[in-house]
Amino acid sequence: MAISTTSASRDSRYARSFSVRAFALGLAAAAAAGAALFWITPVTLASMTELIVESPEPAPMYRHMRVGEFLTFMARLRRVPASRTPDAVARVAEQLSLSDKLDAPIPTLSRGYRQRVCIAQALVHSPQLLILDEPTNGLDPLQIIEMRRLIRSLAGRYTVLMSSHILPEVAKTADRVAVLLGGRLKGERKVGPDDTDLEDWFLSLA
Repeated sequence: MAISTTSASRDSRYARSFSVRAFALGLAAAAAAGAALFWITPVTLASMTELIVESPEPAPMYRHMRVGEFLTFMARLRRVPASRTPDAVARVAEQLSLSDKLDAPIPTLSRGYRQRVCIAQALVHSPQLLILDEPTNGLDPLQIIEMRRLIRSLAGRYTVLMSSHILPEVAKTADRVAVLLGGRLKGERKVGPDDTDLEDWFLSLA
């Protein structure tokens, strides 16, 4: 399932990023208090990093590493057992079409491939919820189309929460959209690629 949020703030980029991080921290805080979060079984703070992961914008990566080294490092950091790490790296590399880039130095990658690597490291430990902050930001038109298809393909295996202010991309990518204003949920609805009234609906709430 792919869900998108958009912010109706004057400084929307920073408001969105803050809202996404606040959402993730709110889940962690609720888990620490013993709440059951969106899952049938209770979620504890210790298991939170295995369930939820954010892929922020801009994509943070270690520039001195090669792609395969970075994914291996992140797998171990996310507590993937050493015996399972090669298979985990191979799995996300195949999912993100990175198998032929594992030996490439990170600084040589295009922005589109850097976005893919960032998502791959977020998925290397098989979380249940993936949070994406502006996944198409800075990409050229072809890369945007590829990223849109990628997110849709991931939504069949993970719950994807995407933060974006680009309403046409929201309509083409997500199944549901929610509008946040001042930290409050102002509206939520189903959305699809044929929807043409998303902008009017957004303005009516903002």
